[in-house]
Amino acid sequence: MKKDVFKKVLWAVDVFTNIPDLEVTAAKNISEFFKQLGQSPKVYPVCVFPGVGEFPFVAKEIQKRLDMVKELHLETLAVIPENMIYPSTVSDQVKTLVTYSENHDFDFIVLTTHAHKETQRYLMGSFTETLLHSSTKPVFVVDPSTPVTKKIEKVMLPINFEHNKFDQVANAVQLTKDLGAHAVYYHHVRDFAAEYFPGNESVTKLFNGHIDKVLNSIDQAKQKMITDLRLSASDTEFVIDRGPKTAKEAILDYQKNKKCDLIVLTEEVHGNNLLSFGSGVTRFVVEHAACSTLVYK
Repeated sequence: MKKDVFKKVLWAVDVFTNIPDLEVTAAKNISEFFKQLGQSPKVYPVCVFPGVGEFPFVAKEIQKRLDMVKELHLETLAVIPENMIYPSTVSDQVKTLVTYSENHDFDFIVLTTHAHKETQRYLMGSFTETLLHSSTKPVFVVDPSTPVTKKIEKVMLPINFEHNKFDQVANAVQLTKDLGAHAVYYHHVRDFAAEYFPGNESVTKLFNGHIDKVLNSIDQAKQKMITDLRLSASDTEFVIDRGPKTAKEAILDYQKNKKCDLIVLTEEVHGNNLLSFGSGVTRFVVEHAACSTLVYK
């Protein structure tokens, strides 16, 4: 597995959250993450705001915010402020940002999110969700309302063992190794019988037979993953969870209960394309996790 080396990081600063303390926390989380990786990339903050070109006074306010970010974090991060003017629609904003990142050789994107309420998500046009669809770069999503993580000790990696192909998770596995963190490879099997037919023995027996086959195939896939990715038993843990909750709910519960410091998501989990449907796992986990998340493509 090839080690990723990040040299230029684009940090999309959220102008809808005018709380300097949160941005300070976000900057410290970003700094600690790369410090633990043993890397020192330059971080370029960019303000994201629709229709700036139509309102010159807004552009001035955004420049003030960029200057504030530079002033607050100059010692924490190698910050070079950039100002961008976006088209008015969210899809065009994201397209502009993605094109900008590719044209300027950025290899990593950072966003801050605050579990926006539905009205806020509507006004923002779900910028984070749209970017997760479009970006070809890893996207690191920091919730600055959570405490600064001085050291990432436990990383949760939800894995689609049923898919039985692990090429797309190889980079995520290598990054976890580079962090020197304990890796938890997690798979949730949803028990529909327990949720929808509690106490119905015939239905439970039918579902149990199916789940037993699924669990057996998962165990075989797990052994294949250990071999293919050369995982070490000393810093690796496999958790096959079973219950009535959805995958996204189970992931959040496990992260909270087991105090994982980071969730790393790849494009496919539990047999579904994470990024292909509105109520997908990625969007939900990114917005509601009580820790930072990293989405690898």
